[in-house]
Amino acid sequence: MCCIFVVHLGRRFPHHNYHMTKKKARAGAPEQEPKKVARETTVRRGDIYEAWVASYIQQIYNGASRITIHRKKKYPQRISDSKPLEIDVSIEEKVFVDRDAEYDKLTIVECKDHNSPIKREVIDHLIVRRSDLNANDAICFSTSGFQSGAIETAKHAGVKLVVLPKDSLQAHWLNRRNTPISSSARIGSILRGLGLSPSRIYPPKVPDIVYSEVELLALLDSLHSIEGLPPVPYISSEEIKCRALAVLPRDYIERHIDIELILSLISQQGYSVLKDADLNKENVLGVCDFQEKEVRIYPQENRGRLAFTLVHELGHILLHEKFFKDNQLQALEDTNESCEVGSSDPLFHSQFLEMQANKFASYFLMPDDLMWSLWAAFKQEQRIAKAHLYIDSQPVNQELYKAFVRKANTVTVVSAEALRYRLKELNILKSFQLCRWIQ
Repeated sequence: MCCIFVVHLGRRFPHHNYHMTKKKARAGAPEQEPKKVARETTVRRGDIYEAWVASYIQQIYNGASRITIHRKKKYPQRISDSKPLEIDVSIEEKVFVDRDAEYDKLTIVECKDHNSPIKREVIDHLIVRRSDLNANDAICFSTSGFQSGAIETAKHAGVKLVVLPKDSLQAHWLNRRNTPISSSARIGSILRGLGLSPSRIYPPKVPDIVYSEVELLALLDSLHSIEGLPPVPYISSEEIKCRALAVLPRDYIERHIDIELILSLISQQGYSVLKDADLNKENVLGVCDFQEKEVRIYPQENRGRLAFTLVHELGHILLHEKFFKDNQLQALEDTNESCEVGSSDPLFHSQFLEMQANKFASYFLMPDDLMWSLWAAFKQEQRIAKAHLYIDSQPVNQELYKAFVRKANTVTVVSAEALRYRLKELNILKSFQLCRWIQ
């Protein structure tokens, strides 16, 4: 009886004391105190959710030697006199082990434990922070979902959105592609450890979809490899440019840089070039097989696109052959996305290789001296006084740009898209925001 009585009082007394305390607070506390408590509670909720998300991500990357998870770390902004920005959770990855840098890839994570769906303003703020820190990617975790305006803004800017309730291990991704996502062996083992099935998931074909935790792991793996990958060799832009110019004929300014020249240079490296129409079934433009010493190309009518793909593969041979052989890797596939010359934010390790090959192709097909020579001759022919080409809504500027593209293709074969980015890099092209009319 005594023991039961004590336990009963132990259960009842705190409840009674709580009500007494609450009455005293109502009687004597100022009117502003509840708001203060509410603010403190909100901050506390946010801190708890941040810690939970950080712990969740840390668990996924446990054992990955070149990936570090931070909470509330301050990062310097690109503008030197600005104050450092504190980030809820950040994922740092050391990709180039031979480069003296704290990290090579940075993903910033914002965590929101709100009672209502996240508004667009939150995503706008995250986009600005990503830019200010020059981060590679940004993720927003939410316990309550996202408003339609926030979703559209995130889609446009490439921000990842996650709905991750506090009381559930089920995480949901809003993905932009309705394609099957498979799990690696490492992801499968993580899922089994969480009591989840590593089976393949096929998202339903609707515009904005909420995905399960399987996709969360797979997409985190695409941002920063869970399994760990061989260190990618760091090659500076200047070194890539030198290697591209080294294989060009010395008279390249007077000589036409055409597909036949590119094919001969690939052949000189001991590689054969084969046409493979089946590549199109998987949206593959080219495959560089280092083991078989083959370059397989999807046949294209667009000679500019074909030339860029061929030189892209030549870049892989000259820059990455040793890397693949040392790590016993056989081949590298190139898609429309990996051969996108304007792409600058790598999503996974292989995209560092793609960026290097893209730079090689740009420097090869459009060397500095050739572009400046073309621009000087074009200005003289057209009697242009201004220092730059412009792409805007003015028909005269549009026609001038098209005329320069035609002139460029008299000495080199290159797509208008690739030329656009190269001219901007050289500051010959000043603006190309309005370029939907360019084909």
